[in-house]
Amino acid sequence: PYKGELKGIALVDPVEASGLLWVIEFATNSEQVNKQRSPWTNKLETEVASNEFTVEDDGRYPGGIRSALADDEGVKTSKRPIIEKGVLKSYIYDSYNANIANAKATGNGFRRGTRSVEGAFTRPVACANSNLIIKPGNKTPKQIIGQIDKGVLVETFASPEVNPVTGGFSCEVRNATLIEKGQLTKHVKHALLTGNMYELLKNVAYVGNDVRIVESFVLPTIAFDGTTLVG
Repeated sequence: PYKGELKGIALVDPVEASGLLWVIEFATNSEQVNKQRSPWTNKLETEVASNEFTVEDDGRYPGGIRSALADDEGVKTSKRPIIEKGVLKSYIYDSYNANIANAKATGNGFRRGTRSVEGAFTRPVACANSNLIIKPGNKTPKQIIGQIDKGVLVETFASPEVNPVTGGFSCEVRNATLIEKGQLTKHVKHALLTGNMYELLKNVAYVGNDVRIVESFVLPTIAFDGTTLVG
């Protein structure tokens, strides 16, 4: 069990990072924007993340779980920039929320989930990302670890949850390793990793090149500067 407090960089495995980065879908979802719940309401063309960070929504990504020619409303899917080098470029729209905002539907109206199609047409359409693609960097996780002076490699959370409105989180760490002067050292379990995801997006230190498909996300290992590991 970890004791004390460590402020530094958290290098997060893609499976666990997808749970933290769900705030991007919430903040760019036109339903949340229309209802002014999103902290990114009226922030198009403003900086919301690090310039290391680029995100696309691609409804036709090869092998993507939600890839299709059209969404569940019959609207043609496409690839569109969401965040480009840290700058917010667009929101995602289903037909209903596009009409409210006087915008064009972007092919993001879904009834089906990412795990099963059973009962898909027993519920109404909801606005959701198709395949959220985080652009990879050019360094392996091992190379990134070699450049971190003080931090932690997080491989497993108990269940990563983030408040999508405020961005605050406090996730229980089940499997992690301390990073000291570019080396993996002591194993960690039974600790909390805390921070604010909207602030951490502005402090993305490194993006790995190890891309994985995790449900509707396609993303690599990501290093966030400004987290706190608490025992």
